[in-house]
Amino acid sequence: GNGQRELAEAVAGMRATTAGSITIDGAPLTKADPRVAHAAGLAHIPEDRLHTGLAPSLAIEENLALTAYRRPPLAVGPFVSAKRVRAQAEQLIEEYDIRAPGPATPTRLLSGGNVQKVVLARELSADPTILVAAAPTRGLDVGAIEAVRGLLVEAAGRGVAVLLISEDLDELLDLADRVAVIYEGRIAGVVDAAGADPTDLGVLMGGGTA
Repeated sequence: GNGQRELAEAVAGMRATTAGSITIDGAPLTKADPRVAHAAGLAHIPEDRLHTGLAPSLAIEENLALTAYRRPPLAVGPFVSAKRVRAQAEQLIEEYDIRAPGPATPTRLLSGGNVQKVVLARELSADPTILVAAAPTRGLDVGAIEAVRGLLVEAAGRGVAVLLISEDLDELLDLADRVAVIYEGRIAGVVDAAGADPTDLGVLMGGGTA
């Protein structure tokens, strides 16, 4: 109920905005849909990884192809190459250490951590310039949390601008360069994560000034 999901969906083109503007490299995306935002270089890890981020009954290989099947190399004219979809899935399963019997496994049978790795593999393999990550470690075990955090840090190290939206203040302070606090729809303050005082951030969260 704090608007974090709505913020992420608005930036990713999944929800209509009522005010403000969204641009990537000067290109307006305020009224864009997710496909346009993705083509502009935006990747999105939604809060609901299993039902919004993926089609749970589809195979891992099909979920990994969801954002790329319309264009080469997966698309061959008007058709999708099943052989190339399988080859891409095998490569990403190995690269992102997705623990599964095989690429044809229904995604709903995976653990939460492996489901999240499927989402990350699909989104990061598209070489985005911006990654919107909404609560990417919520509900995961310790090992999966570290794996997901490592992938986010690695992406940032490659130059991907990561917008991390989270209720976990410790996670934000561990991973972020800057922390922006929004109160009642407006940015109440922006602080450097290094050396930030959690108490001051709490004051901003309550509508005060730090």
